[in-house]
Amino acid sequence: MADMIRKYPVPLPCISSAKVVSLFKKMYAFFSCPNIFVLICLQLLITSSLAFLRSTNRTDDPKLRTKLWYKSGKNLEQWLSREGAEVECSLLLRVVEPGKWFSKIDGLPKPEFTLLSAWLKPEYPSAQKSPRTIPEFLKKNFSMDGKIRVEYKYDNRAYLGGKAKYSEWTQELLEQKIQDAKNRVGNSYGEDGKQVFDVLAKYKEYIEGKRALVIGSEKPWVEGGFLLYGAEKVTTLEFGTINSGHPKIETVLPSVFTERFLNGKYELFDVACSYSSLEHDGLGRYGDILNPIGDLQSMAKMLSIIKPGGLVFLGLPMGLDGLHFNLHRYYGVIRLPYLLAGWKLVEIVYVSLPQKLEHNQPVLVLQNMNGCSNKV
Repeated sequence: MADMIRKYPVPLPCISSAKVVSLFKKMYAFFSCPNIFVLICLQLLITSSLAFLRSTNRTDDPKLRTKLWYKSGKNLEQWLSREGAEVECSLLLRVVEPGKWFSKIDGLPKPEFTLLSAWLKPEYPSAQKSPRTIPEFLKKNFSMDGKIRVEYKYDNRAYLGGKAKYSEWTQELLEQKIQDAKNRVGNSYGEDGKQVFDVLAKYKEYIEGKRALVIGSEKPWVEGGFLLYGAEKVTTLEFGTINSGHPKIETVLPSVFTERFLNGKYELFDVACSYSSLEHDGLGRYGDILNPIGDLQSMAKMLSIIKPGGLVFLGLPMGLDGLHFNLHRYYGVIRLPYLLAGWKLVEIVYVSLPQKLEHNQPVLVLQNMNGCSNKV
């Protein structure tokens, strides 16, 4: 069926990001239901839309344009993947400390799905409370065909689209967080979080005067670090609404960010940081819709958000691959290469180098290879 759709795409009269977002707003309640018929219809819709987008480069007919069908005539997928617009990047040398764990890990050359399909993932609140167990028809996907261990540890902190846990970020609070970052205190993760400050200090030349993005942040401790090292502006992407009183910090919901970016309202970011966030994506703990590859899609979206050669500082629970549903994932040699698809692993910064394969939360320094003409 999918092959037939790719060969004979439905001749949609127009497919724009605004219409796609509107469609998802109307249908988001269905996505949260374990209804395989709805999921099949969604797959057919997206596959047909992607086939149509790939099948034409026409810009002479205004009815076929979106705001991202630029003068170059490139379609949405080509623009997101920077096809034909590669630049030479100043690549960093790999300095991963040799050791028994993860020293030879590399991401796949690129994601196994289109970047546009990642951008089309639903970013709206689920209409249902997250289930305590994985729906039967999703177990194979969540366990990667049984390759990773699944345990159940339930939590419900649903606030996607509502107010964040800490919804008021005053200027006084941010000034205090800047001082905390200077003193390497005040992070939300104790000793595990201190290496974030070390990484920001080491790579401060990539932060000063630059545009920074923070993905997932209940308290602005990472934002304080970016401001300490001279970021021009910091944008925070968080499930809940936050009011920022600092002139250099903007906060935005994922759905709003997606709509703005696909309509060309954001410039590319120079650097980003996400600590203890992506491992929750798609598990429903925070009110999001169940999505077995939600984390992979969010990481793939950053390939389009960050400038070619730009850096991402990524903190994740690592060790033996596993899923504690609905709390979080653990990343090891099985899932990590998929998560890092399209990225160059430059460095892994630990609080201390683990002596055995146990769960720990280091910071990975990654360089964006999407849009780089030189790959070595």
